[in-house]
This record gives sequence, C-alpha cells and structure tokens, in this order.
Amino acid sequence: SPILRDHARGNAELARLLPGLVVLGADERICALTRRLAHGEELRFGAIHVRCLLTPGHTLGHMSYFLWEEECPDPPAVFSGDALSVAGCGSRLEGTVQQMYQSLVETLGTLPPETKVFCGHEHTLGNLEFAQKVEPYNDHVKAKLSWAKVWPLLHSRWQGWRVGRAGARTALSVCVWVGCQP
Repeated sequence: SPILRDHARGNAELARLLPGLVVLGADERICALTRRLAHGEELRFGAIHVRCLLTPGHTLGHMSYFLWEEECPDPPAVFSGDALSVAGCGSRLEGTVQQMYQSLVETLGTLPPETKVFCGHEHTLGNLEFAQKVEPYNDHVKAKLSWAKVWPLLHSRWQGWRVGRAGARTALSVCVWVGCQP
C-alpha cells in the first residue's frame, strides 16, 4: 500500500537478506509482515518491555510502541510514528476523526507525562507555527516555538535530525488538535 511505504519500504529487502526475519505490525498491508500485533500486547527483549498501542486515525492499522526498561532510571519512551508529533499529528488518511481523537487523548494522552516521544516525521516548526496562528495567546506554544527555532542552531552536530522529540506532556500540551472535540 502506498500509505505505508514511508515507514516499511525496506521490509522486503531486509526479509530477503535475512531469511527467517520476523516482521511485526498491526496492519496486514505491511510488506513482508510475518506476525500481526494486537492492541495492548506486550513484547519483551531482555529487560526492555514494549507495549503495542493501536492508534488509528492516520491509518486504520497504525501502531505506536511504548517502551520502558526494568530498573532503569530513564523515562519511558513512545515511538508514535504518525499518530503524534511535537505539536501535531499525522494527517487523517483513513479512519475517523473520533478514532484520531481517541488515539491522541485516550491512548497516547494517558501515558506517563515524563514519557519521551519519538515521532515518525519532523514537522515541529510547521506544527508550532500553525498552533501559534490558532492560539496566538498560548504561552506554551510561544515558548516551544522559540525553543524549536533556536535548538538546531545550538546543536549543529544534530543537523538533519532537527527537533522531533519531546516529552508526552509537552507534545500534547502544544497540539491544538487535542483541545478539539470530535
């Protein structure tokens, strides 16, 4: 499916190069998929736990992955793909507005506030510039926009990586879509 290519285009080649490779996901359209995951399913890789979170809205089979490590002081992380980015979310290609809202507010919005968000694409500046137009008096948006403009200049070794990471509370607090009711 063209919808899934930007995140799964290398699967077939990897499966060819690594016979027996297990390719996991929630959407049967994922190229070279060998096992479908279910919402709430938990995977373990040594001390690392991965909870699979079905987060439809961008696509019907969109899955986010919440990770934490036993006895590790670092905060947990979520790899949110296109469901949540800093101050925004992926466009709704499939699914309903209600599903997108539930994914953002009821699923990702209930993760611990210290959770680090790693999104699938870098749209931080554009999302924050849009958010500032929608909510010009929102101090959280103003502060995050100022940070997003300066951060790459201060961290030149991260050129190309930009600023697409934040804590869950920050990512959601400046996302204007979270305040909308479906």
